[in-house]
Amino acid sequence: DKRLLRANRGRTSHDYQIGQKIWYKNFAATNKMEPKRQGPFEIVRVHCNGTITIAWPKPTGVQLHRISIRHVIPYKPQ
Repeated sequence: DKRLLRANRGRTSHDYQIGQKIWYKNFAATNKMEPKRQGPFEIVRVHCNGTITIAWPKPTGVQLHRISIRHVIPYKPQ
């Protein structure tokens, strides 16, 4: 329980909405020159179990991916 409280202390709560843009964390980066995040992607659906569905554009069309909210960062235009 103490470990969970310590881990949650560093997290910021954010309520994701349909149509909002997010960054996806790039866990496949193999070296420090590759980008740390991909996107921005648009949220298509928000699920109650801590996951969201995003629209991922591909050359063959848009694919829907259901991912955990722990793997995303809210998009803030710079």
